Amino acid sequence: MRDMAHRATLVAVSSIQLAAQFIGHAVALRRRRHFDVPFLAGSPEHIVRDWLWFGTAYSAPPYLLGLQVWAIARLLRGPDDRACWVLHRLGTGLTLGYPNERWNRVRMRPRGFDPLETPIVAAGWSGAMAMAVLARRGRGAAQAGSGTPPGSPPGSSGVDSIGGGGSGSAASGSSSAASSGTGWSGSISGPGSGSGVTMR
Repeated sequence: MRDMAHRATLVAVSSIQLAAQFIGHAVALRRRRHFDVPFLAGSPEHIVRDWLWFGTAYSAPPYLLGLQVWAIARLLRGPDDRACWVLHRLGTGLTLGYPNERWNRVRMRPRGFDPLETPIVAAGWSGAMAMAVLARRGRGAAQAGSGTPPGSPPGSSGVDSIGGGGSGSAASGSSSAASSGTGWSGSISGPGSGSGVTMR
């Protein structure tokens, strides 16, 4: 019963966070809020194209939004360690990324308050933090029941995690959630040096 309530809470929080990103995406397109992080920025003229790879000021790129939708759908069907793992990574990446985005910092300051954009940023950021924490706890409960050491990638066994080393395939690409989107930290692998993205 406790696990079911925890899963329902995680689904609700993740859904609210996702909704904040969808609304933020619509606002970003309307007001031309392109992504703007340290050393890299998009442009208002190419905001849709930039969103496909890097996101907007208030939303992650579509491939990461899709992952979040997938994970929520899996949890709606029942307990899922892999879905919790995905939401934990996404939540952690967003939590670190929101303060890197210039427009997020502006809107969270008293002087930069906007009745539309500030609540979107606040809901998205707080939702990301809650999602990361809840998903981590959800993974811990699932792994405790399966005998897998906490923190192991989904699908790995206790023997592989402790002594065998394994292939690490489940952990490959684990930094993807922290490398793109709304000011996410880490390296960004983009389509090259196309116009609309400014290095600085």
